[in-house]
Parts: sequence; structure tokens; C-alpha cells
Amino acid sequence: MARNVHRGFIFAILLATGLSAACVLGMGPAERLLPNTTKGALLVTNAPDLVKHWEATQLGQLMADPVMEPFAKDLRHQFEDRLSRLHERLGLQVKDLKGVPSGQLAVGLIRPGKEQAALALIVDVRGHTAEATALLNKVTENLKKQNVPPPSEEQIAGSRVMVFDLPKTAEYPAGKAAYFLNNEVLAASDNVEVLAGILRRQLGQGQPGESLADVPVFQQVMIRCQKDAGQAVPQVRWFLEPLGYVEAIRTMTPKEKLPKRVTILDIMREQGFTAVQGIGGFVDLHVGSYEVLHRTSIYAPPPFQKAPLPYVDKVTMRLLTFPNSRQFTPPDWVPNDVAVCTTFYWDTLAAFDNVAPLFNEMFGDRHLFKLKPEFEAALQAKTLPEVLRKEFAENEFPLEPKSYVLPEEPGKWRIISGKSAFMVTKTSDKLSVDLINTTSWDELLETLRSSPPNGVDMDIRSELVAPLGNRVMILTDYQLNADMQITPSSERLLFAIEAKDEAAVAKGIEKFYKNDRLIKKSEFEGHIIWETIEDPRHKNLEPPILDDLPDFSPDRPKKPHLPKRHGKKKELLPHQSVTVAHGHLLVASHVDFLVKVLQQSKTPDPLTKSVDYRLVAGAMQQLGAGEGCVRSFSRTDEEYRPTYELIRQGKMPESETMFGRMLNALLTPRKRGAVREQKIGGQKLPDFQVVRRYLGPAGLFGRTEPDGWFLTGFMLKR
Repeated sequence: MARNVHRGFIFAILLATGLSAACVLGMGPAERLLPNTTKGALLVTNAPDLVKHWEATQLGQLMADPVMEPFAKDLRHQFEDRLSRLHERLGLQVKDLKGVPSGQLAVGLIRPGKEQAALALIVDVRGHTAEATALLNKVTENLKKQNVPPPSEEQIAGSRVMVFDLPKTAEYPAGKAAYFLNNEVLAASDNVEVLAGILRRQLGQGQPGESLADVPVFQQVMIRCQKDAGQAVPQVRWFLEPLGYVEAIRTMTPKEKLPKRVTILDIMREQGFTAVQGIGGFVDLHVGSYEVLHRTSIYAPPPFQKAPLPYVDKVTMRLLTFPNSRQFTPPDWVPNDVAVCTTFYWDTLAAFDNVAPLFNEMFGDRHLFKLKPEFEAALQAKTLPEVLRKEFAENEFPLEPKSYVLPEEPGKWRIISGKSAFMVTKTSDKLSVDLINTTSWDELLETLRSSPPNGVDMDIRSELVAPLGNRVMILTDYQLNADMQITPSSERLLFAIEAKDEAAVAKGIEKFYKNDRLIKKSEFEGHIIWETIEDPRHKNLEPPILDDLPDFSPDRPKKPHLPKRHGKKKELLPHQSVTVAHGHLLVASHVDFLVKVLQQSKTPDPLTKSVDYRLVAGAMQQLGAGEGCVRSFSRTDEEYRPTYELIRQGKMPESETMFGRMLNALLTPRKRGAVREQKIGGQKLPDFQVVRRYLGPAGLFGRTEPDGWFLTGFMLKR
């Protein structure tokens, strides 16, 4: 989490400074103009000032270096692609805003209705009205190229508004885009009513409670961040209502392109993660001794929703129980040269005791998608016509050629497809399709309690989870290949979980693995290592998908089959190696990294003695780090090197690094199984040593609070 927080802020900074460079509103804070249905907002306090601060940072200097120009140009194109709605619906490109803003800049994603989503842009143009007028002419020309007729003029709240009639496209339905330039404020939206509301509020004609500034969650998030910042005015503020934001994004997607099956959004809502009501923060560049300084508030006040039946005694939000502590100094066995060291406290026993509802929702019998009621006749006739098979295939669950229908009872039909089974149930207006014959959490634990070969004769809770403590560490590094090159599989990870009773944990691990034919037992300097090996029978088979049911039994018996899906997914830790040492359960992505950590205890060169670690630890103290739930140290040059080298090699889409997977997920086409084509040209990038000098160490710390969590992060100068 900590690593991705830093990266998310880098992305937001690039976006904000890109808008600003291409561009304190005279009408007051921007949140007073955005509506209370805003689900996501980026609020720049002073765009020209932000640009100056960005250019003064080492990151800004790096992106301005002539040797980085090809990369920077391609990166801007990637941002433009991700902001395609801004261009297609508003006729704007980021570069069109150059020279237009003179103060605040605000972008909002709004959900004015259940089936509606809109973008809104608000810009202070004091002293730049000529440039703003030229921009409106540019917008008209841009939209004309998209076959949009010239705008009509409407009067709203006594002011002139330009309205464009947008034709239907492959990506968007027919609609309208509207602009106004009033009292040195330029605003635009692809929803006329949203723009009309912004205009009324600018003119002081709004109703109490109708702006984003009036939303209690927004207020709580901003107040908490300001409390930490003191009197400082942030350069950038941002806010998200997490599930509402995702719902708005889905609303912007054409219905025919939306998955008909249950999505992660549905699961999060069902399991009570709506408790996370708001996330937001402050971002500052080149302030004091910090290249980047960010503060984040996650607002999730109790009480939390109980899990759905039959687990009414469970609360899924308890999976996010992160107790505070003051013990964050890395042990001496943590190598000096790791790229990232993150320590957090997690109530592992509470998580184990409350995971069943979420596990069953994701891996047990579960709803997949809905069918039109007209398919009932075919099911009654026990037939699977081509049009029905097509529905299953489009929902990524293709039926085998010899699939057949078995009536269960009135309104229920079982479809057998190879080793998979589906239950179709008639509801009031639809036919609901559920995947059946998969394993529930309770069944899984019962199987593990059974004797070999099906189980391990083990109570996981008492014999393995209970002896563990709450302290968890994640170490990240990378390994060069024989040619001293970075490869897609170079990243190394190690998870270290505190063992309250080291002997009990070691005994539990041995019991868990000892009869598993795909686990190799070895010994290294008195430590027993359990290493996952490749099953030769599966060498040429499709690897298991990440959302498949984890295989825990020691003899790997055949587990309930999930339907084959399109494309391949990689296991998270396909070569994991496990041992118990130094008072911790150690789980490494590769045995070579595990051995490196075990060897470190012999050398008097721990991470805590490194200069950059001490600099980061000192900066944390200056920013008020005390009792908390998480702290992270990062050498950003080493952390980003694998990704940079893969971009240079044109292999970024193949990356197995955590950052690479995140980036590929962000940029990959929607079609499952499609491999992302690298669009950022890396051939002309300079050697990494040129880039390294711009990347300083970074840190992050956070604490659990009564109504959520608060995080502070920063990057120092190199």
C-alpha cells in the first residue's frame, strides 16, 4: 500500500502540473462551485505557482532534461489517452489550456443521477479573458472535427452559455457539452444541468448544502489534513468518495461494454466496505526540505456493517484492523541495500476470524451475471441454443460443447459444463446465474483438518495463525540476471510476519508442507526452507488464474473446477520459499532473496546504519511520526529501476513487478487476456545512471485513528 501511495501521488502531480502548465479562483474556493454529487475532485490552489514549484523539484528537472524529451512526450500522450473523455466530450486537450488559467484550477467527476456521470472543469482566468475567449474558439474548431455542429447560445441565470449537441459515438451516447465565461471564470461540463448549477453558485444563487464544500465527508477529510498542515496552504487538494467514484466511472462506460457478472464493486458494497466514505489529501511540491510532501486522510468511521447471512457475527471491515505501535526500527537482519522496507501492524487473528464472508463472496458459490427472462423457454425445454451460449461466452464463462440442462425445481435449472456447474434461478424480472460446486471458507478449513492425503490434520487458526504476532514487514529488492540485466521477473519480495511463538509457527509450517509433493524441503545453516517447485506435468499448461481457489492441501488433490477464462494470469508468488527465522515467519518470492536475508545476520551492516535510512527516519520525526500503524522507507532510484529498465527494453507489459502490474492494469485494454502494447517509447531513454541522480529517498508513516487512518509521505532531495 505504502509504495503505491507514493506512485499515485507522482501520477497526480504529473497530471496537475500538466494541466497547469498547459494552463486562487476569483469566485472563492472551487469546492463552493462543484456540486455535492461530486465523487472525485482535483483542486489546484494556484496553477502558475504549482508549475514553478514543480520545475524546482528534481523530478521536474528530470522531466525537463533534453535527454528525457522523447519519454516525456510519450508520457504526455499517455495522459491524453487517459483523458480522452475531456477531448471527446468537451473538445479540450491539455495543451489547449496553455496560458489560460491565472489562479485556481478544478476538475471534478460528478454523478448527478444514478445513471449519469459528468465531467466539470473550472478555471480562474482573471486577466486572461482574451486567452479564454480564444480557447472557446479552439473548442469549437476541435468539436467541428468530430462532426459536432456550431454551438447554440442559451441564457442561464441571466448569463450566456454555449451549448454543443454531441452526436452518439462508439464510446459515448448522444449528449451535450456546455461552456460559460462569466466574471473572469471559465467553466465547462458535458452535462448542461451540472454547468448551470456551477453558474448559479458562482452568482450566489445556489441553495444551502448543494456544493461539494457542504458534504460532511469532504469537510472531515479536509479538516483532518489541515490540522496536520497547520497554517500552510496546500498547493493541491484532492478528494474521492471511493465507491461513488467507481460507480461514476462505470456509468461513463457504454452499457454494452459493462460486465454483466458481479464485479469487485458489487462485492465491496455487499461486504460493507462502504464504511470507507472518503479519501483525500494535500500535496505540496518543493516545500522546505521536501521535494514532495503529501498528507492523506481516509475517513471510515464506525460502526461497521455486519456481514450478510449466514455470517452475521462477522464484520468484514475488521480485515482492516491495523493497531498502532511505536516499534518500527527494522531488525538487524534486514539487508542494508534493500530498495523498500515497509513495516505495519495488522491484527492477523481478527482478519482470519472475519475473512469468511469475503472469501465466500469471491471464491465460493457466487452470483455471476443475469440473463434476459426470454431464455426461460429454452431452459424449460432443456436446450442451450446458440444465443444463450453466446450470453455465457460474453460474460467470460463459455459453455463446453456437450453442456446440458438439468431442471432442479420450478424456476431453477442446473447447467453442467464439463467440470463446471451453474445454477440459473428465476427472479422477479431476470434469470440469475450462479457458479456452484466451489469451496467455501468453512469447507476449506474442514478439509485442512482432515487427515492426509486430502488434508493436513491441522487446525490452521490455533496451530498457525494464533502463534503469529501483529507486526508485518515487506522488503523489496531486485536481482540481475547472468548478463547483469533487469528482466520482467527481477523483482524480489519478502514478507516477514512476527512470530510470538517461533517454535509453534515452525511446527505448524512443517505440518502444513511436509506431505506436499510440490514443496521442496532443504536446509540452510540450520534453517528449514520450504520451496515451491514447478510441477512438470503442468509445464506447458495454462497457469492458474489469480482469482482461482488457492490450493492448500498437501497432496494437491483435484479441486472444484472453475470455468476456463480467456487469457492467462500469473500467480503472485509462483516460486515462493518459506522458513521461520529471527522470530518471524518469512515468505519470499524467490529462494535467493530468502537466503540473502538469512545471511545478513552474519554481517554487521543492517539497513538502520545506512545514511539515507537515517535521513528518512529523521524527517519522519520532524513531521510528527510517533505511535502509528505503518512506516515505509524507500530508495526511489532502486525501487523504480526495474520499471525504468523494462521500459527501455520495451518489455513493460511483461513486467512482474508490483508497480508494473499496477501500471499494466491501468493501461491494459478492457478485453480480458489482451496484452498491453507498450506505447511509451523507451529506446531513446538514457542510461539509468543519468536518471538516478534525480531520485531521492522517500518515506511514509501513518496511524489508525477513531474514524479511519491518516498518512504522511514525502520525498527528499538526492
